[in-house]
Amino acid sequence: MIDLKNKLILITGSTSGIGQACAYAFAQSGAKIALTGRNENRLSALAKELNDSGTDCFFYNCDLTDHESVISLKAETHNFPTTVEPFNGAATGSGGEIRDRLAGGCLLYTSDAADE
Repeated sequence: MIDLKNKLILITGSTSGIGQACAYAFAQSGAKIALTGRNENRLSALAKELNDSGTDCFFYNCDLTDHESVISLKAETHNFPTTVEPFNGAATGSGGEIRDRLAGGCLLYTSDAADE
């Protein structure tokens, strides 16, 4: 098992399906969580729930189908307090496309979950 304690995991599509399930699992593993998705209300509610349970969690509203939104999120990762381990829970685009657009070559796992 990979030690995720205090690692920062950025999860796309984190407000439903596999992305949301992974947010809970990563939180239980002691990871810090950066949630992303299109639905700001759900992002805020999930971040509050995870923070209330003791997880260091924050969120960014990001639509992976919008190039400018992805570029903005990628720019924000430079302000994160540590190295980011991206996890793609969104069912938008191909794994390679999202990997190239968001992670700039980092390993990015893919799933079949959609944000809405």
